[in-house]
This record gives sequence, C-alpha cells and structure tokens, in this order.
Amino acid sequence: MAYSVQVVNNSSAAQYIAIFLVDASGGNEFSLVWMVNGANNGGGVSFSWDPTDFRLGWGSTPQPLNTNILFTSGQPAIAVFPATVGGYNVLPVLHNQYGFASGNPYNKSSIYNKLEIITDSSFTVSDANNMAVALYVEQYPALAMQGAPNTIYYFDAAQISYYLTVTDFALGVALPQMSNSLNNRRFSVSGSSMSTPVKIAFGSGSTDLKYILNGNLNFLQV
Repeated sequence: MAYSVQVVNNSSAAQYIAIFLVDASGGNEFSLVWMVNGANNGGGVSFSWDPTDFRLGWGSTPQPLNTNILFTSGQPAIAVFPATVGGYNVLPVLHNQYGFASGNPYNKSSIYNKLEIITDSSFTVSDANNMAVALYVEQYPALAMQGAPNTIYYFDAAQISYYLTVTDFALGVALPQMSNSLNNRRFSVSGSSMSTPVKIAFGSGSTDLKYILNGNLNFLQV
C-alpha cells in the first residue's frame, strides 16, 4: 500500500512544504516535521510513503521536548505491526551503562491497532530530561513525547491522519500543538512559522492526491 501527494506551488514565491502527522485520540504527543521539500514558484514537490510501515524508537533533544525543539533518533527504530495478530506492538526503552537503549519488542494481545512504548525504573526523571520516545512512519520520526521512567506511551495507529503546511521549521522539529496552530492564520514561534494546516483527504480509493498551493498559502485539492 502506498500514499502519494503532489503539490504545485503557485504562491508567487519559493516555499517549504511539509507533511506532519496527528494522532486524533489525543494525548501529549508533539507532531514533528515528518517530510519537507522546497519548491520554487511554479514548481512542485512529491511525497510518497507506506502508511502501514510503523516503527517505534527513542531519541535525544537539546532540552526537554517542546515546540521548536529538534528530535534526533538515538538508534534505528524498530518495526512494529499494530494491525497484525501476533505482531510486535510494544517496545521497551531502558537505560544501561552506555545510555538509553531499545529493548526487545514483543506482542501484547490485549491491544489492536495500537502501539506502546514502555519505560522502566533503570533511569530517573532527570536522566530523561533530554530524551524523548517516538512513533515513526517509514524511517522518519513523526510523533514524539517527553521521556520519563516507569511510563507507558500510547499511539493509536487507527487515529493517525496527515496534514500539509508551509513552514520553515526544519525536519524533525516539534511543531506547535494543533489546538494552537489551527486557531491562527500563521503561527510563529522564535522566528519560525507554519501556515494553517490542511488535512490530507485520503479515503477509500483515494491514495494519490494532488494540490495547488495558492497565493493565500491555502492548499487546494485538484
């Protein structure tokens, strides 16, 4: 299965066009800039991915996770299979003499179409100040939460949706929370900004979508 999005930039200026993910089930996740490409006026960008390619992992941040903070993967993310009976859907994250590390993934039969990251008591709150856990789609981190010991983190794979925005936030940087960014025509934090996001209208049989970015920085589906 593959999703594909193409955007033609007719805004009259060069723009960076990004995709980010949202878990509609709620929670404290930060959406990260998941994919981003630049386009000159009159040019276009293309994105394609496998929406069933989920992975779990952890990473580092220069300070506690917040808007405009970069998430950097700590080690390769582990493939998980939320919709497969018996498939891996839980990843432990622990701390040893070398630092944080992923444990062995396993299956929890009581959850379906959901994923969990579980931490233990091998580290403290202060140890985790600069650590976050994340859901990946393909090789890119998409949703992140601040790391903490003795904590279970939930991601609902069935509630994930995709959004387009124009932004100068860099790849892997935490975006303003949706409740804030959607209430503003253009949301800025510390010199960075994002246009009002638009939900990508994937549906039954609609996996290859095309948009035009106009002079108002609105994405118009064509």
